[in-house]
Amino acid sequence: MIARTSPWRGLTGPRLQHLSLQALTGVCLLAMCNLAWQHAWVAEDAFINFRVIVHLLDGQGPVWNLGERVQVYTSPMWLAWSAGLTALGGDPIMATLALSAGLCGLTALVLWQASGRHVTWWLAVTMAWLCSHSVRDYLCSGLETPMVMLACAAAVVALSQTPAPTWRQTTSIVALAMLVRHDLAPLLAPFAIQAWRAHAATLPLQGHRPSPWWPVLLGSSPLLAWSLWSTWYHGSPLPNTALAKLPPGWHGQLQALHYFNQLQAFDPVAYAWMAAALGLCWATRSTLRWPLLASLALFAGYLLRVGGDYMAGRFMVGPITLCVCVLALAGQAAWARHGHLWPQAGRPHLIL
Repeated sequence: MIARTSPWRGLTGPRLQHLSLQALTGVCLLAMCNLAWQHAWVAEDAFINFRVIVHLLDGQGPVWNLGERVQVYTSPMWLAWSAGLTALGGDPIMATLALSAGLCGLTALVLWQASGRHVTWWLAVTMAWLCSHSVRDYLCSGLETPMVMLACAAAVVALSQTPAPTWRQTTSIVALAMLVRHDLAPLLAPFAIQAWRAHAATLPLQGHRPSPWWPVLLGSSPLLAWSLWSTWYHGSPLPNTALAKLPPGWHGQLQALHYFNQLQAFDPVAYAWMAAALGLCWATRSTLRWPLLASLALFAGYLLRVGGDYMAGRFMVGPITLCVCVLALAGQAAWARHGHLWPQAGRPHLIL
């Protein structure tokens, strides 16, 4: 008699645990994409992109009114991806919402990487991220905010890696993020400067020391190419929405202060996660503490300059995602250094 071999034979111990963790991660990712889809809505500003996409696919160019080369869209990268998916699917609204849900899953994967692939810590920081009212509202709104979240998280992870990225790689990361939104520059500049300095510290002090100018120029080539094309086609390297801000003066600053104050009621956990990220970085003496502080300060100054925004929480999804990502990085770094001092019950795999 031939004995049958069970398909589950060998799936014991570490192998079973590894497969269980993978299954749990996949289920959580699907749940996050579903959450984004369940919260889907279409903001009125998204219809600006929809009209531009229709004209672009009809061969009329990326314009609002035919014959008027005004750049009414804010994010070149978002428009390009939305137009590409619309060309495949035909419906700009459904294509944009599907793109948003996919970007939500990719951002969760970046947080997984930032968490050191510790399931418990990843679930904690991801739930913290999704607890934000601003994040949930703009995960799937037809706007470029899900791409902003992904750009902030991916840039911080890439710029914080060891060994530090090269000058060209660092500049490419920031340039690509600025193609999502130009105003991500104040958020990411401190992390880029730290990466530049870290890479410079690895170069020899004597002998031939390479110049940074050519790598920086090559790295910024996507942004430079877009700026040149936009200047030629639209007449300006910046979108028209950059001019649709309050003029300099006390009234703009008062509006920005009102925006900051209103966020406390609209999204109470936003400031909590910022404070938590800063507190953990200082408590663990993380190298990210000064870049994070400078990043938040620069972005707050930018919002004071432009007078905030009329959509509650929209401009805060980038800083919130960045802080949660830093929280994940600082937490997994602290675990790597001091995890052996923690009680066994706190180990990540025991969530199962």
